[in-house]
Amino acid sequence: MMSSKGQITVPAEIRKKLNLRKGDQVDFEFDGEVVKLIPKRGTLEDLRNCLPQSKVSFTVEEMNETSAKTACESGK
Repeated sequence: MMSSKGQITVPAEIRKKLNLRKGDQVDFEFDGEVVKLIPKRGTLEDLRNCLPQSKVSFTVEEMNETSAKTACESGK
């Protein structure tokens, strides 16, 4: 049933099958007389933009040196 605000409830079986959780966004796609519910999945770029930007930067050489030290210390 649609509410007066145009909202609908997605049945639990469909939410589970589509792995939908509170706050997820969806698109509606028309296919003739059929309407498809399509989960919006974020991109890696979206994820990157959600993370705080680091104020610390390292050169490739510094990262390689650190990973080599860590490997030696762990006995690998």
